[in-house]
Amino acid sequence: MERRLSAIFAADVVGYSRLMKADGIGTLERQKACRAKLIKPRISV
Repeated sequence: MERRLSAIFAADVVGYSRLMKADGIGTLERQKACRAKLIKPRISV
């Protein structure tokens, strides 16, 4: 059996509940875009 190291990343979004209530779809799209731009490039697979 091969073992691999894993990490869990958690982030707190200020005002997330308010943002989701006002525009759930738009909030998720902006969150995914930020993750793709800021976090994903720094993660090695």
